[in-house]
Amino acid sequence: MLEYDHLAGCSITGGFVYRGCALPDIEGTYFYGELYVADRNGEVFKIVPGA
Repeated sequence: MLEYDHLAGCSITGGFVYRGCALPDIEGTYFYGELYVADRNGEVFKIVPGA
């Protein structure tokens, strides 16, 4: 589980865990979007297992 304050964003939008073979370094990484981040519109984040 990941938790962050509203200064980092306010709405996690979708996401997926990479399970492909083309990029083994990111196997199992969860990618998700943030609808609104401070003064920017949208941003993509990742959660790396075990980090």
